[in-house]
Amino acid sequence: MDYPAIFTEGKIGGLTVPNRLVMAPVDTNFADYEGKVSEKMLAYYEMRAKGGVGMIIVENSQVEGPRGKNTIRQLCVSDDRFIPGLKRLAFAIHKHHIPAILQLHHAGRQTTREITGGLQPVAPSPIPCKSLKERPRALTAGEIEEIEDRFVNAAVRAEAAGFDGIELHGAHGYLIGQFMSPYTNHRKDAYGGSFEGRMQFPLRIIEKIRDALGEEYPILFRFSADEFVKGGITLEEGKKIATYMEKAGVDALDVSAGIYESLVTILEPMSYKEGWRVYLARGIKEMVSIPVITVGNIRYPKTVEEILSRGDADFVAMGRALIADPEWPLKTREGRVDEIRYCISCNEGCLGNRLTDYVGCSINPEVGRENRLGKKKKSFVPRHVTVVGAGPAGITAALQADKMGHKVVLYERQPFIGGQLRLFAAMPTKHRINDLLNYFKVQLNKSNIDLRLGEEFDPHNLATPLDVVVIATGSVPSLPILPGIHDKRIITPVECLNGSCPKGNEDVLVVGGGVTGCELSLFLKSIGNRVILIEKEDRLAGDLEEISRMDLLKRMSREKVQVFLKISLREVSDEGAILADEEGKKFLVRPTRIVLAMGNHAQAILRRRLKGKANRLLVVGDAKEPRTIYYAVHDAYKAILSIT
Repeated sequence: MDYPAIFTEGKIGGLTVPNRLVMAPVDTNFADYEGKVSEKMLAYYEMRAKGGVGMIIVENSQVEGPRGKNTIRQLCVSDDRFIPGLKRLAFAIHKHHIPAILQLHHAGRQTTREITGGLQPVAPSPIPCKSLKERPRALTAGEIEEIEDRFVNAAVRAEAAGFDGIELHGAHGYLIGQFMSPYTNHRKDAYGGSFEGRMQFPLRIIEKIRDALGEEYPILFRFSADEFVKGGITLEEGKKIATYMEKAGVDALDVSAGIYESLVTILEPMSYKEGWRVYLARGIKEMVSIPVITVGNIRYPKTVEEILSRGDADFVAMGRALIADPEWPLKTREGRVDEIRYCISCNEGCLGNRLTDYVGCSINPEVGRENRLGKKKKSFVPRHVTVVGAGPAGITAALQADKMGHKVVLYERQPFIGGQLRLFAAMPTKHRINDLLNYFKVQLNKSNIDLRLGEEFDPHNLATPLDVVVIATGSVPSLPILPGIHDKRIITPVECLNGSCPKGNEDVLVVGGGVTGCELSLFLKSIGNRVILIEKEDRLAGDLEEISRMDLLKRMSREKVQVFLKISLREVSDEGAILADEEGKKFLVRPTRIVLAMGNHAQAILRRRLKGKANRLLVVGDAKEPRTIYYAVHDAYKAILSIT
């Protein structure tokens, strides 16, 4: 076996875990509005259990609803009426012979009145979260004891529902973590002040659960070993927390990081290094003898094997990686690592989409549809499907059509797949896009698709009408109508990354402060150019998911990229580029190169040329409307499902 450390049995308390892979708790929003288990949720978790993971920690379940919830459709364990649904969930996981753990949660100050139904959030101290800006009310000692009992009652319900253990969510700045942290707990009573005082809330919960369920029922404890905020928990204090938890009888420590105000350390964007926070788990493991679970931005089997072989942790938890590919463990065990659909850390579906809808995935359109997958495996009437364009939308459409039994031809005029993804993957912070491109290559090679690279699709050469045509030709850069717009110094982002990029020591003006313009500014500066970025609006990277945006803006600040907001390009002349502010005041800059990152528009030529030449015409991805990978992939997937 290539990964012996991964596929070695482990122990957590009295539980036997068949391998060292743990599904991390990630809130899905798949519960209904009451917080009950849904069919969607059952199918989602069963798919991951079937995929070969060693243990599943089911997402944060509210012990006090609605005041303690942090998402609209959060799973609930605050009343006995939730037990029947939770029983079904535990059973769905147990069918695949792995332990199921239920995470117990209270949001504390990290929620809003919109989510709680108008109720003011509560916390150890009335200190608002800087991200949510909602002032909480300080809990009284009596209310604290009531919440302790809510955690205990929730644990009793979890045991009654058949869960093999519970995990207390003391990480990421939620209520238990708020009590432990000097950043959020300024109390002077028995629940605050000293370190021992700040530890009273979790310790009392653990003691009461032990009294209710005995010494053998497994209790896991998740906490942020470093909150990455000034005045918060640091690793040194995290080590101290770990020793207290072991002494209190906790069976395993799930080591995470961050709070909402340091959100990039919880759900890291693409720029973060693989397994960058494993050092936190290693530091905790040095202090305790109970099992330690590490988590965070871990994607590759080789990384997991190294972590376990070095003894940095006893188990490795993965959240987004198993959203992207629930069969990650099975493929690794069977030596099919080249077939893994690796998470690219874009955060678009799993975070951005979840804030307003269900959890999703940019590269796995089947997330949230697991309960419907068996209903449309093969088409009753196989069709001839022609796909034009081998970017993410076109490839997704072709693969799904092939999977459903259609006869598929995929045209791409370039000699390679990927479209614009291939170009942007060349930027240092976008390297994970290469994982998606490699996955597409493997899947295309395994398929029955007739892939025609370097071949232009020409509808005029068609002798008979086509059956189904999927237009996935992408988009082209939008160019403003301005004097001098065809100046030889002007290039588009695609041209910049495709051979016309300033090689260094040039003065570059980047016009457009969306994500493309911002990333290009960083890239151009990193190779030795002097860069000025202008944006006509008052906000940068407004088209980017919020965590990735926070990270991008920090990197731009760190690299000292010159940014000017509310400035637009008016003209390009022999003298230089003429810019203007909101009031029309003009000024001149003299760049040697101008990159116009002003967005894209869909290519509509092929759609017009195909009119009347196909029985069914489907337009997907950027050819429909320029947006993110998430929408390109999901557009294509749903379009193919619509074929009858």
